[in-house]
Amino acid sequence: MVTVAQTVRQPAFLGPRQASRPAGRLVSVRAEAVAAPSLDGAESKKFMGIEALTWSKILPLGFIFFCILFNYTILRDTKDVLVVTAPGSGAEIIPFLKTWVNLPMAIGFTVLYAKLANILSTESLFYACIIPFIVFFGAFAFVLYPLRDTIHPHVLADKLYAQMGVRFAGPIAILRNWSFCLFYVMAELWGSVVVSLLFWGFANQIMTVEEAKIFYPLFGLGANVALIFSGRAVKYFSQIRAQLPAGVDGWGYSLKGMMGMVVIGGLLITGTYFLMQRRVVPKVQALQKVGQLKKKKKKKSNMGLGESFTFLAKSPYIRDLATLVVAYGISINLVEVTWKSKIKAQFPNPNDYSAFMGDFSSATGAVTFIMMLLSRFIFRKYGWGVAAIITPTVLLITGVAFFALVLGSGPLTPSLASIGLTPLMAAVLVGAAQNVFSKSSKYSLFDPCKEMAYIPLDEETQLKGKAAIDVVCNPLGKSGGSAIQQLMIIGFGSLAASTPYLGAILLAVVLAWLAAASSLNKQFTELQQKEQLAKLASAREALAAAASGTRKFKFVSGVNEQGFIEGRYVPLEAGEDVTASMDVVEAGSAEEAAAMAVGNRAGAKLQTPRLAGLTRTASPALVECAHKKGGGSTKNGRDSNAQRRGVKVYGGQRVKAGGIIVRQLGTVFHPGDFVGCGKDHTLFALKEGVVVYKKTKYIKKVSVINTEDYVIPEGQRVKPGSRKWRNHEKYPPRSELRAQASADMLAALSQEQPAMA
Repeated sequence: MVTVAQTVRQPAFLGPRQASRPAGRLVSVRAEAVAAPSLDGAESKKFMGIEALTWSKILPLGFIFFCILFNYTILRDTKDVLVVTAPGSGAEIIPFLKTWVNLPMAIGFTVLYAKLANILSTESLFYACIIPFIVFFGAFAFVLYPLRDTIHPHVLADKLYAQMGVRFAGPIAILRNWSFCLFYVMAELWGSVVVSLLFWGFANQIMTVEEAKIFYPLFGLGANVALIFSGRAVKYFSQIRAQLPAGVDGWGYSLKGMMGMVVIGGLLITGTYFLMQRRVVPKVQALQKVGQLKKKKKKKSNMGLGESFTFLAKSPYIRDLATLVVAYGISINLVEVTWKSKIKAQFPNPNDYSAFMGDFSSATGAVTFIMMLLSRFIFRKYGWGVAAIITPTVLLITGVAFFALVLGSGPLTPSLASIGLTPLMAAVLVGAAQNVFSKSSKYSLFDPCKEMAYIPLDEETQLKGKAAIDVVCNPLGKSGGSAIQQLMIIGFGSLAASTPYLGAILLAVVLAWLAAASSLNKQFTELQQKEQLAKLASAREALAAAASGTRKFKFVSGVNEQGFIEGRYVPLEAGEDVTASMDVVEAGSAEEAAAMAVGNRAGAKLQTPRLAGLTRTASPALVECAHKKGGGSTKNGRDSNAQRRGVKVYGGQRVKAGGIIVRQLGTVFHPGDFVGCGKDHTLFALKEGVVVYKKTKYIKKVSVINTEDYVIPEGQRVKPGSRKWRNHEKYPPRSELRAQASADMLAALSQEQPAMA
């Protein structure tokens, strides 16, 4: 139930001027929701121009996102160290892990999550998903890893390796180090489940679209800050080993420290979420119930695998966009696995490997942070096409340099030795640079380009195209590179033997990526031009219809974010049915429709949401918002300002005789000319005029001067044509309206006196 309070204060002499009021002005009244709780006191409090409720959402959300990404970076670096440096393992294990372990686990979790979502509440589902991760990572460091020699079947793995040979070293290594592989999968699921599913799902529930546009990019910047800090943490724990006595498992000690931080981060995430469910979510739900935070739910197109392939084959635009997604997944996978095999060769010790990955994560965060700041300039200056080809160009240049060092390092050995590098270390550094720049350009340019490419499409193509890419292209890109490497390893015996062929495949994939980006840029530009032409045609039709005077307008109203009901005349949509409750006017423009309603349509009522007991016979000359009675009002019970301390009338504002200027405790401001001081040090005006504040060497004085003597300071003058000047012309102060009305009334009376005589 919504109750409406309206206060219209109108002098008697303003009646003749109502019809001449400018048309098109909004009619606003105050709406107070009875059922909704007071969220921020009597009125919405703001800090730095942002409402307190918004701050209460973005600050804890930013903290949760920081902790999630902090944990994810530690887990990502640790999982590679575990599986690559494990006994009988190497970088060759990664393609088999992603295809035969990670993918089935992800599918199984999706099925389990869908079933739990039908049983548990949203809050319980969040806890049911995140708590197993926290328990597992803590148990791995303090239970599973110390018992690794007992629980790992090394004898069985050695027998299988002797029978099957080196070509099946990857699958055998998964069996040999099953607990490490389980850690790898859980770390991968942390990124997809906790980041993508839990965090963004919760954020989208409580954030509005307007808030998301402003603050979601800031979350991205905060994620890269977390990347830098977590990289430093990995580096710190990896260096502790040098200070430990002989015989102590340095990597186990470091692992306990890092997993301890992950557990603490997970508990902070859970605690912050719990507090938000108690303090923030009820307020958001209350606002949603009264309709102030309406959300648009987009219907998702669920397409099967066969339907997805058919849709991809029919649309050249979607096909090119799919090529971009698949090419990135294959390219980064081909280079990354080969690079990690070189890291193991350079840093066989797990602590050294982990320290290097910590530096890598910090560098990735710093470069991505800078690239995100530059991305706005790139999009604004060079457009979508240039931004789309930067990522494949960077990956091509750095990938060619990396494979050149791996394959042809012999002639470069003397040159590298002169700068203190071996060919292996040079390949590791170039591969690190390749990954840093490729991932930073992906986060800052490739992902925005991909999402922007959907915007010009029609609704059906947009929904079906995104569904097809989600079903087909994302899994194909992630597992495509792994499948290629598995075939190469089984065919050639090892990852090193298949490196030349992987380099050739990388070159072909990136060239196809560049061709698809160029083709998509042409189609994207054409669609944008068509969209602009359609808007121009629609504008021409609107102007023609307005000129002919045949358009129909209806009066509609609604509650805005500030709690006011606003109404205006809007054109009827094509094919919209006219009901008996509608206030419909035929006119050439909305302003003309408003003027007709004022002059000829007395008694027109507001449309839904209806205001009980209110009828609009004309646009009111002056509308003031009903306000809550002040806490320190006068004894006679009339409305008045609350007796709170502070400045009530500022410099340059008019004040009437007896009007309070400052309420204060003590004499912060001293009375000047024509200003009196009460017993409680309240300053009030002794005559009507303009308030002037003057600061001397020792005290601050407040005076009242005549209006004609007041000169606006140079720095406070409003420039003609400025926004403030236009607002003043459009919405003049009530004092000026009253003065103009009084002058008109006197002029009318002076003209009527001779006739009466």
